[in-house]
Amino acid sequence: MNHLPAHQPPRFRLRAVHTLIAVALCSSGIVAHAAGMNMVVTSNVASSSPSTQNYSTATAADLATTHTLSTTVTSYGSFANGWAEGGAGVIRMDGFVHVEAAVGYVAPGYFLQQAGQSSGIGITDLIHVNSTTLAAGTPVDLMTTLSFAQIVTLSEPTSMYLTGGYFATYAANASNGTSVYLTANGQDDVNATGSSAILHTFVGQYINLAESMSGGVSATYIDGVVRNGHADASHSAHFYVDSMTSGVDLSADSGHDYTSSVSSVPEPSSTALMLAGAGLLGWVARRRGHAPRI
Repeated sequence: MNHLPAHQPPRFRLRAVHTLIAVALCSSGIVAHAAGMNMVVTSNVASSSPSTQNYSTATAADLATTHTLSTTVTSYGSFANGWAEGGAGVIRMDGFVHVEAAVGYVAPGYFLQQAGQSSGIGITDLIHVNSTTLAAGTPVDLMTTLSFAQIVTLSEPTSMYLTGGYFATYAANASNGTSVYLTANGQDDVNATGSSAILHTFVGQYINLAESMSGGVSATYIDGVVRNGHADASHSAHFYVDSMTSGVDLSADSGHDYTSSVSSVPEPSSTALMLAGAGLLGWVARRRGHAPRI
């Protein structure tokens, strides 16, 4: 096997969408921005044409349900595939690559194969701060939370030939000029968790929200080593807004309820356990009902 040439080929870069554009749309707390979403999912193997799917909407009601895109490419035994799902308050992604066959010419005696999967989603929404019991202008504290977790599995330590991970951002800008900005950087990390921050506003104001996540996984075959990468963010990110002030009603243009108490949906396994537990309690109650009296 030849050693790598002194002039190594450029690292295959993820074609991730810079969804921070969505954050820039909310950079000002003066103008109310319309709800909308942009999604791009791309799978690419260097020896084949890339596969790209796009989705875009400027209709607030479309954010009430999640939208999913997926792509896959296979060439000479190498492949890349992934999917992304987004809607108001939630973004999920998953990407996988495998490289094993060197087919691309680099330099005399050297060939390579590259594969990459990338996704990007940007969402904007508008929340109105209302109350039926508090006067307009009453101070309100809102807790904004970005909950993010992922698992990145690589066949070898991160290097210029193998990398993966996702990056999430959450911006909330109030019409009174206050703002918070949260990030969760899980690039090349096994796990990453988001954070929370308090936004100070008033009854009668509105909040521009910008939710985004982007990233993926990339692998290069050049030195005879088969490489695999899997970036799994299928259970995040979640974007929450909770009022810390009693008597406040929060309504989003999308119709989504951003409060953490209702936004979280039990996993199927958790639901099964709850149903099993309810059945067990019923069986115990029936047994007690038929127990002989003393």
